[in-house]
Amino acid sequence: MKVLSSGSYKGFRKYNGDIYNIVDNLYYVMDGSTAVFDDNKFSSKGDLFVYMQNLKKYFKNNNNIFKDLEKAILLSNREFKNIDKYHEYELPTYTIAIVKDCSSIIETFILCDALISILYKDGHVENIIDNRIDKVKEECRRNKYKIKNDANLSSKEKLEKLLLNEQITRMKVNVKGGFPVGSTKPESISQGFFKKIDKKLVDRILICTDGFYDSEEEYPKSSSEFAVEYVLNRVDDKLKKEKRDDLTYVLLEI
Repeated sequence: MKVLSSGSYKGFRKYNGDIYNIVDNLYYVMDGSTAVFDDNKFSSKGDLFVYMQNLKKYFKNNNNIFKDLEKAILLSNREFKNIDKYHEYELPTYTIAIVKDCSSIIETFILCDALISILYKDGHVENIIDNRIDKVKEECRRNKYKIKNDANLSSKEKLEKLLLNEQITRMKVNVKGGFPVGSTKPESISQGFFKKIDKKLVDRILICTDGFYDSEEEYPKSSSEFAVEYVLNRVDDKLKKEKRDDLTYVLLEI
């Protein structure tokens, strides 16, 4: 595979919670979930930021996607002393999208709301998504709207309730009725979607975090959206927005 274009850009928050890497024949993006609990339990630089950098350091391309990811999680956990005293939802969580070139086949893995978009040689587009978080996100948005528009609340009360709303949402990580996501628990990886694709059928692949494509309405639908110029123009348009998410992508040609 050939990398046609790639990049990672910080959003409006204090640091970039996204990472991406290319390790031989393995390509991936990860999006760290913004901390809504204390983010300095282990590092003054921010636990999420440090943990994502650790994952990038430890995620090697050795055996298979599941084993390599699980090992990276366990090694990253060692960097945070006494991590077991905290609930899973208080610790860093992240979404993942991976593409691995395995000679005649392509392996894909996705967990939570990142995107793998595949342009086939016959011109059709397949968007591989994990939308199990959508129901929880929508509930969070509805509650956020109610809080912001409650005339009986002071500004301070609104901020407190908005934070609580985010915390309650995060407490639904990897529990029944909640949503699957990557976390400090190695077993979280088993909930991702794994797929094998015949390599000779594929033209191009785009993997990205939700800062690049954040809804099904926007997902690629035609071959023109896999052109380097189109992708770069989309990045430029996103970067012009003052309040935007971190943005990370890798565009591949087979």
